[in-house]
Amino acid sequence: MLCFVIIGVLCLVLFKKSSPISANMPTVPDGFKSYPGHLGKDKPVTAEDVRAFEASLGMSLPSDYKEFLLTCNGFTFDEEMEHLIDNSKHDWWPPHADVRTLICFSLNEADISGLAGFQKAYAFNERVPQGYLAVGRGSAQSIVAISLLPEDCGCVYYFQGASDSGDVPGPQQWRLSFVAKSFKDFWNELEPWQYRE
Repeated sequence: MLCFVIIGVLCLVLFKKSSPISANMPTVPDGFKSYPGHLGKDKPVTAEDVRAFEASLGMSLPSDYKEFLLTCNGFTFDEEMEHLIDNSKHDWWPPHADVRTLICFSLNEADISGLAGFQKAYAFNERVPQGYLAVGRGSAQSIVAISLLPEDCGCVYYFQGASDSGDVPGPQQWRLSFVAKSFKDFWNELEPWQYRE
C-alpha cells in the first residue's frame, strides 16, 4: 500500500514539473486574463516612474495600462497571439493583428527595448501623429499603440507593416487600424495566432 502512495506522489510531482501552464503563468492585474509567457525586466515599475514618463509625454496614460505596467512591466508571450482588427478601410489587410511582445518600461530613450526608446522604433514617432503611444510589437515591424488623445484616450490601434513604408515620408495615420476600446479589452480578447492560407 505504501508503495502505491509513493508512486502516486512521484507521478503528481512529475506532472507538475512537466505542465507548461503551471511553469509560465505570470501574475497579471485583477480582471486580466492569464497567458503563458514571461514578464518584462526584473526591475519593478513604480508609480513615480510612471508619473515621470507621463510628464515627459505631457499626457496621462490610461489607468488600465498603468496598472499593467506596475504589475507586469511588459510581457512576452510564449506563443504568438492575435486580435481581430477593423480592416474596413483597408480590406486588403488581414482582419487580425499579431502580437508577440508588450514593451517593458524604461525612461532611457537610447534603450529601444524600453517604452521611451521604442517610440522611435521603425520611425513610429515620425509616421504617426503625436498622441499615440507604441506599446507592443508584432511581425513585419507592426506596432500595437494606445491613443492618448482626448477623443479616444485608451483605445488600442494596430500600426500595420511599418517595414514597407521606409520610403514614404511624413505621417501615415492611415496605417492605424482600430483594435479595442481599452487596453484591458485588448488583452482579454487575445487568442493564439492561427495560420491562414
